[in-house]
Amino acid sequence: MALCEVNLERHLYLDRVFESLDTGRMLRELEALGGTRLDGALLFLDEVQATPRALPALRYLYEDRPDLPVPGT
Repeated sequence: MALCEVNLERHLYLDRVFESLDTGRMLRELEALGGTRLDGALLFLDEVQATPRALPALRYLYEDRPDLPVPGT
């Protein structure tokens, strides 16, 4: 399984991406930053507290893509 790791503290602009609740946009941005496709990958969001809108947005990501495991710290 591939790992797509994104440190949200280094990419604070993602807070606006998460605010949109557009899961397609979220996935495109995360794939670009993580350098890997998320199909069959583990998405790891480090420093999730740096982008306050990330946690609520993850609910929508889970609803649209329940096949994507998303742990966070």
